[in-house]
Amino acid sequence: MYSYIIKTLSFIGILLFLNACEDKAIIKTATKKIQKEKIECMKLIVFPPNERIKKDLETLYPFSNTCPFNLYISYKSNIVCNSNQNSSTKAQGMPSAYLRLELKKDKMLLYSYYIDLDEALGTKQLEKGFSRLKKDLL
Repeated sequence: MYSYIIKTLSFIGILLFLNACEDKAIIKTATKKIQKEKIECMKLIVFPPNERIKKDLETLYPFSNTCPFNLYISYKSNIVCNSNQNSSTKAQGMPSAYLRLELKKDKMLLYSYYIDLDEALGTKQLEKGFSRLKKDLL
């Protein structure tokens, strides 16, 4: 079980590393079965904690603290890439933030949405990411 999780996280990490400078969302579904499974509820977990993000998402979906499906929202702003290997990309403008949505059940990753952002995370990006998750799974 743990080796599967480590392999999955490693694979996602490699994909993120290779695509870190693109402005496209990366969507991964652990299994096609999740697209057929009825997801009737989700528990919201925002990390690092942010009340604005939590409130924005709560306007889009009625989250439940007792649900077995956990939606993890993680983000980072003000990212600076100091690598000289990316000098050509820096000239064009590197992403300065990212947004990741992960749906898990019993600590098993079922769905992942990741996107690099050229600006600070806002309501528009949250709505776009959550809308894609709803389209794919709900």
